[in-house]
Amino acid sequence: MRLIQKLVLGVVALVVFAGTVSYAQVIRDTLNVDVPFSFYIENTHLPAGKYSIRGIDSSDPVDLLITNANDTVEVDFLTSAVMTEQPTTDPELEFQKFGGHYFLSRIWLEGMNRGFALMEPRMQQKLEKKGMHGETHRIKARHMHR
Repeated sequence: MRLIQKLVLGVVALVVFAGTVSYAQVIRDTLNVDVPFSFYIENTHLPAGKYSIRGIDSSDPVDLLITNANDTVEVDFLTSAVMTEQPTTDPELEFQKFGGHYFLSRIWLEGMNRGFALMEPRMQQKLEKKGMHGETHRIKARHMHR
């Protein structure tokens, strides 16, 4: 019985490790995007404009950084892995719109069924508690190799 438990634990560890390594590999490049509206990342408000998104540390694929075109705005944010059944053909940023407020909610990668989910900001949570429903908006990004 103990041998079977050890084998099962070994297989689970291998699957988790392999998934982490392959997930880390997809953030080595930079995404460039032109966001036509102001938006929130977590609890930080960002103006409309051109941005780049990249991983901060290849050993931690969920820690990302967004920077505007002239490097005057920089926000470090944490994400979690998210999956979709249909891979996107282009990288995309997904926003949730509540009233006139946009919240970055997910980042989808080109040709993959994996992406990054952001935590909901307090403001979005308050709007949802008031009974507001978000509309999903997606913006295509460009994939730039480092």
